[in-house]
Amino acid sequence: CPSVQPVREVPDGSGLVNSGLLNPDSWEGVLSPAEYPFELETRTATDSAKSDNPAINTMCLAIYSSDAHDSSLTVALITMNSTDAAIAHYSILEGSLADSGVDYFEQHNRDRDLPTATLDLDGMGAMVVLRMGSNLISLQNGPTSELSQWSTDFIIDLADSLLERL
Repeated sequence: CPSVQPVREVPDGSGLVNSGLLNPDSWEGVLSPAEYPFELETRTATDSAKSDNPAINTMCLAIYSSDAHDSSLTVALITMNSTDAAIAHYSILEGSLADSGVDYFEQHNRDRDLPTATLDLDGMGAMVVLRMGSNLISLQNGPTSELSQWSTDFIIDLADSLLERL
């Protein structure tokens, strides 16, 4: 089960890493290593994300999955160059949920936005997107919200604890 680890300095040249918080290729020192039967795949997606939206500073992905187990947890962390850019990006994500017809619960204020949706479709269960200031994090479990190892409450807590550290 993933958990937040103490921050370790990781020198690198992008967004979060400049602040010493995250190696976008490994998430080392941020998320816990995978335990059997799960594997943890991590990678940066900054270049492709920036080509779609130049206001993105950094985008990192982490996926816990298992061939022997249907459960998965995907974590995507995005840092934007401003709070206004993060709000605009969040609005696009929220609009996609609204347009899809999926029922979702949402909380708003200037510093924090949080929609939670139960998709239970195409291997995705619950999805949480949290925006705090200029940072966004998206987590989704699978294969369905009921069959996942990670509850919606757990992924909301994980999203909060990761973003509060930035």
